[in-house]
Amino acid sequence: MFRCQWLWFSAACISGLVLAAEPVVLNAFTEEWPPYSFSDNGTVKGIATDLLKEIALEAGISVNIEVVPWKRAYETALHRPATLVFCTARSAEREQLFEWVGPIVPREIWLFGRPDSNNSLLRLDALSGVIGAVFGDATVTDLFAKGVKPEQIDYSKDMETVLRKFLYRRVNYFYDTEPSAVWRVKQQKLSLTELQKIIKISGGEGYYYAVNRKTSPDLVNKLRKALAKLKDRKRTEVIMQNYLSGWKSAQ
Repeated sequence: MFRCQWLWFSAACISGLVLAAEPVVLNAFTEEWPPYSFSDNGTVKGIATDLLKEIALEAGISVNIEVVPWKRAYETALHRPATLVFCTARSAEREQLFEWVGPIVPREIWLFGRPDSNNSLLRLDALSGVIGAVFGDATVTDLFAKGVKPEQIDYSKDMETVLRKFLYRRVNYFYDTEPSAVWRVKQQKLSLTELQKIIKISGGEGYYYAVNRKTSPDLVNKLRKALAKLKDRKRTEVIMQNYLSGWKSAQ
């Protein structure tokens, strides 16, 4: 009897050691949104992606990053523990839905159109025409709050589709950060003269990693502490410069 108890105790200890040695795995979901996150020959890259990889390394955790449509990325992180979605706008509606790690990059959203668009527009509620948007994007809420009507929004699964619609004149406008808009136009081998900044939709905030609320608090704290250390070492600035050096502003 004693021998059986000893064997059970030994097995339990060994099992505990094995479990303790298992690495913490974080699943991260993002969308195709260069230069923040994008696929390149099977590798996920981008400003926010590279930063997350460095955060995981600093925190001593393993991270799996997958690029999917935004709505799927958001819903997965909302319902699955040990999962996050990025880059996520931290809005009042979302505040209690996630644990937040960031900010990671600035959030300044502009409405873009063509050079023949009304570049003297001062208010979004005076806008005529259709805006291309992504399903589930927080910017749509910003647009509604500033007077844009629901029938003026044309939804797509991602920004690549939105841009194609814009180029084929199926929508009159689209929104984006300026670095992303410029990046996309260059990838299409177009001139920046074909793009016009119309009006700022939102600004002054940042984008975050939005972590599922049921994720271990210890894991969330590790992510926050690792990001703080990287910011102290100016790694965020270095990573941004790697992707944005030489880019020019849209007019």
